[in-house]
Amino acid sequence: MAMSLLALILGISFFVILIFLISKKQEKIMKATWANITDLRPIKNAGFNTVLDHFNFIYWNDERRGRTLKSANDNGMGYIVVLDPLLRNGKINEAKNIVSKWRNNPAIIGWVLLDEPQLHRTPVSVQKTYYN
Repeated sequence: MAMSLLALILGISFFVILIFLISKKQEKIMKATWANITDLRPIKNAGFNTVLDHFNFIYWNDERRGRTLKSANDNGMGYIVVLDPLLRNGKINEAKNIVSKWRNNPAIIGWVLLDEPQLHRTPVSVQKTYYN
């Protein structure tokens, strides 16, 4: 599943495609389609310049992460990783390991620490832990 949004930040236009979690069953069915986002050319050719990966990256192995980020970089795209499920479930060390390993990758332009904290009723005290 995907959605798109357009953001203008500091005069730079970001046309973002949001990639949602694809289950193993869905991935098998959609293997030859854009849902296998290790090849971002079709997404770039559709006019997008940024991927907001809504939970896939954190569950992939390092080889798949590397291929996807290489494709993003090769296609001049930015990549935003959502860490929310790990942090919300207390897997702070796992999130830190991912950030430590991939933070210098030129394709990564951002990290989402908490996604929609009000919707998920995340207490302000918890939000401050991640935002401070």
